Amino acid sequence: MENVQEGQACCFMRLLLRLYVERVFSNYESSKPHQQRCSSSLANAFVRIRREMHTCHCDCGEETQRSIDSVITKFDKLQIQQAVQKAVGELDTVLDWLEKLGTVKS
Repeated sequence: MENVQEGQACCFMRLLLRLYVERVFSNYESSKPHQQRCSSSLANAFVRIRREMHTCHCDCGEETQRSIDSVITKFDKLQIQQAVQKAVGELDTVLDWLEKLGTVKS
């Protein structure tokens, strides 16, 4: 996020949330029902945030698209469960970014 061009943070986060909803949470598996419910709740929250972010009408620049493509490429290089676990481990960072964008209310 630090390397995302000014005015592109909304677009970057919208694309990143898409990755989490479509690839991370949909493939997340836990033997603990509580963790599975939490991931489902987070996925639903991310869907709602993405919908709200569509109102920002940001156009994704070429550099922003390359940045998210790089993240997706790294995700795809790992086995799916390894990629999902790594992405879940990065949720704190993603939530911090959302908070900085003012998307998440404390």
